[in-house]
Amino acid sequence: MDNQKPDKYEIIPHQHFRDLSREQKIQHVLDYYLLHIIGAAVLLIAIVSVVIYFTFQYRRTQLYAMCVDVSTEQTQQLTGDYAAYAAMNTRKYAVVWDDADYRLGGQDEYNVMTKIMTLIGAEAADILLYSDADADTFLTMEAAADLKRVLPDALYAQAESDGLVQMGLPPADVEAGAKSIAPYAFALDITDTAFAARYGLQPLRGERLYLSVTINSKRMDEAVRFVAFILGA
Repeated sequence: MDNQKPDKYEIIPHQHFRDLSREQKIQHVLDYYLLHIIGAAVLLIAIVSVVIYFTFQYRRTQLYAMCVDVSTEQTQQLTGDYAAYAAMNTRKYAVVWDDADYRLGGQDEYNVMTKIMTLIGAEAADILLYSDADADTFLTMEAAADLKRVLPDALYAQAESDGLVQMGLPPADVEAGAKSIAPYAFALDITDTAFAARYGLQPLRGERLYLSVTINSKRMDEAVRFVAFILGA
């Protein structure tokens, strides 16, 4: 037994790695470093995937429009037309037209409101499209910017002369009779505009279609440009 030739894969204790045979070296690596190799390979694949995604597929959001209680029919055409209007590089930038099932006034209203408030609070949304039935909700949330402040004077004057500007206050201030607080331009009524007709935008509740710019938009210049696009400026 003492003269039995050791198996070619068997490693003698304390034997130096460079003295091992090729088979023994491979077996040694598999025994002690297999998990490390697998982990390194997975990490490398993940890094390469991220690089490919951000290099060839990822597009930064140029405008985020959220629809609440609004039906949309031609958002793809709308996105394309706006991209052309804004001279947007669609390979690098994207318009997010969020027409998910945001419905207020139903049994799931609490969850819907939570989603909307989260998106607005995270400064993700730039434009709000909603029905007049939801106006008090967004006024209470103080989600809408004062259009007189954020729109250029000429653009605001055009909207005002077209009778689109909607003035309002949060319902609590109205009930309290807060005379020191003046109503502000929180929305545009775009129900009868060529824009709404062209892209099949219809309110699902109420009778009118409102548009607001979110008060904390990170892309305020782009939101203003979208308003100009709507008004044909």
